[in-house]
Amino acid sequence: QVMVNKKIEASEIKLGIVINASELGTWELNLQTGVVSYSDRYIEILGWKKGTILTHQQILKHLHPDDLPIREAAFKEAISNGILHYQSRIIWNNGSIHWIEGKGKVFYNENNAPINLLGTLRDITDEKNYEKKLKASEKKFRLLADSVPQHIWTADTEGKLNYFNESVLHYSGMSTEKLQADGWIEIV
Repeated sequence: QVMVNKKIEASEIKLGIVINASELGTWELNLQTGVVSYSDRYIEILGWKKGTILTHQQILKHLHPDDLPIREAAFKEAISNGILHYQSRIIWNNGSIHWIEGKGKVFYNENNAPINLLGTLRDITDEKNYEKKLKASEKKFRLLADSVPQHIWTADTEGKLNYFNESVLHYSGMSTEKLQADGWIEIV
């Protein structure tokens, strides 16, 4: 029994180290009472000071209104399949908008009724901002590439075209679908 307890204690220490290193917030929701417990990091991700105590309803009020259906659909699906995963915007008290990713697992009682939902919360604001900048940059590139008469294209290692500008499309006389399927060899 002592050895088992030591192994459990060592596993809990390792888990704590991994969670802290990954900067994840952790939470547990009692599905029958609606009571939620959460880590300090979870509260910080939501824009509150460490040690702030919030109810589940207070937390939900900070979700972006447009993303509430996404979260609700994810929770409904989690109840049926046991796995929670969604991304949503959250509005901090200062009005700034941040992105979060929630993941979790539903636990059921002996009657197969859902009783608890345990999960993690991750701040993905930087990733979403980079993604937005990348899309804007790509849009500018495509606009520029389509406005020049030179042929601009890229292909994967098997020769399949994964990008081509309007000039390539007009020069080849092929449809977009045909160019994407086997355009490189056809052009040659």
